[in-house]
Amino acid sequence: MEYRAYIYIEAREEGEARGRAEGKAETALNLLNLGIPIELIAQAAKLSIEELEKLKSK
Repeated sequence: MEYRAYIYIEAREEGEARGRAEGKAETALNLLNLGIPIELIAQAAKLSIEELEKLKSK
């Protein structure tokens, strides 16, 4: 595989992963704001309670 193609694929995959993480964080924050228990959000979103507390404090 050509080096440029490899870099392009890696950058695209990184961007997609970042987008999924941002979407998951946004959904988790919305659920927190709705009063859903943090333990349920952590379980459903596969995020730690510590990660959710950081989101909550932003």
